[in-house]
Amino acid sequence: DQLTAFGPFAKNSSLKRKHETEGVAIARKILSNLDWEQHLMLKILDIIDGHDTTQQARSPEDAIVKDADKLWRVSKIGFHVDAQRFKAQPDPYLKYLQAAVSGWFLTGRGREIALTELRMRKSELG
Repeated sequence: DQLTAFGPFAKNSSLKRKHETEGVAIARKILSNLDWEQHLMLKILDIIDGHDTTQQARSPEDAIVKDADKLWRVSKIGFHVDAQRFKAQPDPYLKYLQAAVSGWFLTGRGREIALTELRMRKSELG
């Protein structure tokens, strides 16, 4: 069940890893139809493979992808979609995200955007 791989109740690391390896397989099919240099395709596949299971960024591009992936959770749509799918009440879910920001974001700009988004979510909740 996907909900055990991500979010506030994550405990299924093998499913999280499968998410990455399946993503690599899909991306490889897409990229193989493009006329791109091999080293660029390998760089993209390397970022996909590990975007959730590695904590540290392996390149500046990897850091950006990791931050963008997490920013979905604090966006207006992502916040409400995730709260609903994780069956979490909005206020406790907001607190969970606020506590996670310092450990999640690898770039200063990603952290700034996340904090701004979380302030907006808090304001919307009243």
